[in-house]
This record gives sequence, structure tokens and C-alpha cells, in this order.
Amino acid sequence: MKNLIKPILLSLIFSFSFSLAQPLQQDITQVVEARGYGPTQELRLRKAKLNALGEVVGAFIIGELSYRSDRDKIFENIKEYYGGYIESYQIIKETSEYTDIKAIVRVVKDNKVYIQGDNEIDIEDELNNYNSKREIIDYLDNPTIAFHVKVNSINIEPQPHTIRFKINSDVMWQPKWISDLETFVTEFTSKGKTSQNINIRMVSQRGYQPGLSIVQALFESEPKQSDEPMVCFAENSGNNVDHCRNLAGGFMNMPIYSELPIVIKGYDKNNNEIFKRKVFVNGNKLYENVYRNQTKKYFLTKRTFDQPAFIVYKNENAQFNIIIDVNNNIAEQIKKFKLEASI
Repeated sequence: MKNLIKPILLSLIFSFSFSLAQPLQQDITQVVEARGYGPTQELRLRKAKLNALGEVVGAFIIGELSYRSDRDKIFENIKEYYGGYIESYQIIKETSEYTDIKAIVRVVKDNKVYIQGDNEIDIEDELNNYNSKREIIDYLDNPTIAFHVKVNSINIEPQPHTIRFKINSDVMWQPKWISDLETFVTEFTSKGKTSQNINIRMVSQRGYQPGLSIVQALFESEPKQSDEPMVCFAENSGNNVDHCRNLAGGFMNMPIYSELPIVIKGYDKNNNEIFKRKVFVNGNKLYENVYRNQTKKYFLTKRTFDQPAFIVYKNENAQFNIIIDVNNNIAEQIKKFKLEASI
């Protein structure tokens, strides 16, 4: 390959395989046969085990492909999460090309395996599955791939010692990012907890009774609350959330407050970066962070979030204007600007 080839862009690959034989229940086993290919016996066996797991519990996979021109090789880094583990296996056929195994796959919804003794618990599988989820969440926890910035117009105004650029832009969610996040948390994480109160007041023959609601009359107990973070989805910023799912460890890099950081980069005719500035724009139409026990009012309803949540308003976009002053000697060399979300 030619050394001029640039690094291949990261490719996010999601694949699923589900067994249609029976619905997954908590703590069940299933015997399957699987085959793995590879140049070494160790790799063939590992592939066979992964295929056995995928047949029963499904696989959520992120593939990261990169090219190194100095070594003329392509490297692939795979991050996988499975909702179960192989209890035992037996090699039934071994060749120089493939390995066939018969495996007992155990599906554990909560990923805990208790050993003998009331005072002991094996957390290895729980930790492994948590870390696998965390790797995928860390991959998605990236504003540069979550948001798209579209430049609508730019006006240039000369100043005594600078050139002023007025940039009008829109920032919106990348549809693929929302789809990837929604698919992952829906298939591989548990439901988050919220409580909803329907604001319908009861009316009797004696007239309106202030302060009394149907739900209050039926449900008096306080919901259980937790500090476990979750992600919620809604179509637009004024809409009630569609659903909430737990998010292992929560986002670390997504914006916490309403200010969304945007980086403006200027490039010269040789595509060299010669200018860079970070600004903050209001992104509360795109997302919102709510704390545990916070209540939000919607049309005819109000919802209390029993866990801290990052709400994604899927169909929203936010328009913003940026004004930047650039020194004349630098501004005259800028041939293009590039805007993108930042951490």
C-alpha cells in the first residue's frame, strides 16, 4: 500500500445475533455447538467461544479499524459485550483452519454468580460485564461524534487591528450516534426509574377539591431512589421522556451544564491549522441534565426522576451566533473555518 494513504476513519460497527428458540430468562443454560476460525489454536478456540455466546445471548460489538503506513498493516481492536458466560466447553473437532466446540452457555440477567456460602459472592462476571459496558459507553461518550455543527453563514467586518467574523450555525445530534446509544442501552442495560403523576383533579358533586389528584389518592408510597445515572430520550425539549435506561458509570465527557463547548479552527491554503478558539453555546434544547428527585412538568403530567439523568432531545437543533476577532496577519491567511463540538 502507498504511504500516502491516510488513517482510516473510525468505524462504529454494531452487530446482533439472537437465538429465537426461547426468550431469555434469568439464570438459564443452553447447550450449543460453534466453530471458530483463526491462524492459531488459541485464536480459533476464542472465536468459537465468542460465537457460542453470540448464538445464545447476542453480541454488541464495536470495531475500531486503523491503518499504519509505516508498518503497512491494518490493526483491528474489537470491544465486545455479552449478557452471559460459558460455564464449560468441550472441543469436538480441531483442524489447522477451525475449531469446533460444544459449550454450555449460562445466561444471567444480573450477571451475578453466587458460590457456596451465604457470606461469599463471586463478582468476576459482574465486573467483567460492567467493564465491557463501560468500554462501549466510553466510546460513545464523545461530543465530537455525538454532535454535528452546520455553518449557515459568515459575515466579515474589518476592524482597526483585527478582522471580525460573525458566524451563524446550527448544532444538532448525529442521528447515527442517537441510534447507536439507544440500541445499546435498550438491548443491554436495565430500565431506569421515574415516577409519573397525572395532573387530573377530581371533581365531585360538591365541586372542585383543590390539591387532590387521582394518582395521589391511589399511590401514597414514595418511590425508591438511586444515585445510579441513566440516560433518557424524548422527541423534543418540551415533550415527556419516551424511556430511561441505566448507564453504567454515566457520561464523563458529555456537557454537564447548558453550555456546549464548540471549537473554531482556521486553516490556511495548505490545510494547516493556524487559528483555534473555544466558545460556549447554549445547548439546553438538545440535552438536559437532571438530578435525583428532580420533577419536570409536562402537559397534563409531571415526572419525577428517581435517578440522575442525561436527557437526549432527539429531534432538536440549536442555532447560535459566534463573533470572533482575529489579528489581521493571521486572518488574512485563513482560507476556511471548521466548527465542531468539543470536550
